[in-house]
Amino acid sequence: MPILNKKAGYPLDTPLELYEEVKPNMVERIEDLEAPLNKVLDELMDGDIIVFQRADLTLGPECELPNVKEYFKDLLFRVEVTFCDKTNPTDPGFIIELSLKMNYEQIAQAVATRLGTDPYLIQFFKNQSYRDGPAGPLRCNYDGTLKDILVYYKPRQPKKIYYQQLTIRINELENKKPFKCVWVNSKLKEEKEIQLYPNKNGTVHDLIDEAKKQIEMNEDWSGRLRLLEVTSYKINSILAEDILLECLNPTGNKTYRIEETPKDELRLEAGEFLVPVAHFHKEAYQTFGVPFLLKLKH
Repeated sequence: MPILNKKAGYPLDTPLELYEEVKPNMVERIEDLEAPLNKVLDELMDGDIIVFQRADLTLGPECELPNVKEYFKDLLFRVEVTFCDKTNPTDPGFIIELSLKMNYEQIAQAVATRLGTDPYLIQFFKNQSYRDGPAGPLRCNYDGTLKDILVYYKPRQPKKIYYQQLTIRINELENKKPFKCVWVNSKLKEEKEIQLYPNKNGTVHDLIDEAKKQIEMNEDWSGRLRLLEVTSYKINSILAEDILLECLNPTGNKTYRIEETPKDELRLEAGEFLVPVAHFHKEAYQTFGVPFLLKLKH
């Protein structure tokens, strides 16, 4: 014992726990520390490995690997995982060594430490089982382990998980509906695609409120936004603010456009109405450009 303490730099009378490595990544504790080595070791021979740790440390429940046995057991479950940015198709990713026993929270914390961000500002995606690429997202209350996430991988196959960094916390995102729309400024010269996150059971009014958080308006703006449904460069309708978002389906050539309501259109007088105007080339169905609304008076 004094020899081991000296080599470890401990006081010579430090109490120790001794373990014998009986197989790779497997140890058994040596109980009788007074007996000769040839009596306590399974098969004493050149190359036998004895592992030791201090016995006078009080390790609380927060310590994941409180003793040598747990440490070596953890080595058996260690695996290298490559994390790739889902938003960057050419991202080579970075590798972190993790335990297959880790839960979602532990995985998120390890990746967040590597990225220098909050673990709740990351969303994870499994790799597809039939080809390389992100599959569906993992919920933040996922109750499985890393082993469950990597269940389709063969032992020697490189393991991969996709992620994306968020601007809102993952637990909030999962209660919201990602909604892509296009913002057009009042001069119809600037178009920008924006991603909004209204509540899943929200309305057009909620979507517009979310848009106001992202859009920078001029000081003299009218104070009101509206949502238009646009198909093939033609305005179909101005959507009422009480329409449920679940009734909207941006697919194919259909998009949703948010724009400022001009001051002279905030309140239409009797006989006034808005007419959608589209640009076309030669034939009426060959539409292009940015459609707009024109106020007319009967």
